[in-house]
Amino acid sequence: MKVDLHLHSYASSQNGDAIKWESVHDTVSRIYKAGVRLAAFSDHNVFDVDLYLEASKLGKTGNLIFLPAIEVNVVRKKDEIANLIYVFPEYLSKDELLKIRSIAQKSIPKSGITIDKANNIFEDFDVLRIPHIGKGDHFKSEDLSDLIFDAFEVTNMTHRNYLKVLKDGINLQLLLFLTLTFEISTLSKKHYLLK
Repeated sequence: MKVDLHLHSYASSQNGDAIKWESVHDTVSRIYKAGVRLAAFSDHNVFDVDLYLEASKLGKTGNLIFLPAIEVNVVRKKDEIANLIYVFPEYLSKDELLKIRSIAQKSIPKSGITIDKANNIFEDFDVLRIPHIGKGDHFKSEDLSDLIFDAFEVTNMTHRNYLKVLKDGINLQLLLFLTLTFEISTLSKKHYLLK
């Protein structure tokens, strides 16, 4: 099964990110045609409840499951930004989805949140935390020692930071799933390495 938990929608543009975007219907159709069957729009520092509900409803017509998600800017120990994706269960009520949106609006500035806050911001939810470690905006080993996480996202398996994390002994079971995934504008390989 193809899985992509790191898709972006037009909602990311609210934080200044240029995202190539079509209608929700056309985008969900393209994701489905690419063979993805489990997906999440993890937009930057924002959670669009209406977009999620529309995508989820459209996806169900073709056996494509959408999970609620958000990608958050987190300030690393050296005051640089790294990204952490939070993926929530599909079964959340509309009130719970609205709570995620409210938390994002009130507590997640584009300038980022601290690692401590990242660990606790969604403490009332079951959540999968996926930091970037093998791409440009990554967490380093020294950050990971304080960060609560469940998986890694690695775009490049030869990325020097990913290799250093492995060398430093921060290891995950390799590989629970590895898929060729669909990006809105391109195809790319993403690897999700789970603890």
